[in-house]
Amino acid sequence: AIDDSLSANKRVTQIVEVIEDRARDARLRQLLNQYHSSRDNRILIFALYKKEVERLENQLKRDGWKCTSIHGNKAQDARTRALEEFKSGKCPLM
Repeated sequence: AIDDSLSANKRVTQIVEVIEDRARDARLRQLLNQYHSSRDNRILIFALYKKEVERLENQLKRDGWKCTSIHGNKAQDARTRALEEFKSGKCPLM
C-alpha cells in the first residue's frame, strides 16, 4: 500500500519564482490580480525575513487587500488569530 498522507493536495497550485528585489512588489501585485481577483481563494506568500513579512503585510493592506501574517516576533495569540482568520477566509492572504 502507498502512504500518501504526506503528498501534496491536488487542489493546490504552487508557484515558485526567484525575482530581483526591485521587481518583487510589482510581480506580487500582478500575480494577485491574476489569481486572486475574485478574492474567494486563499493564498500563502512566503518571505525570508520577519521585517519583509511586516512590510509586505502593511503594503498589501494599504493596497486594499485583506491579509494577515505569522512570524516569530508575533505573540502566540496573534499567530493563532492570524491562522484562524486565514483558515476561515476572513483574511485570504497570509
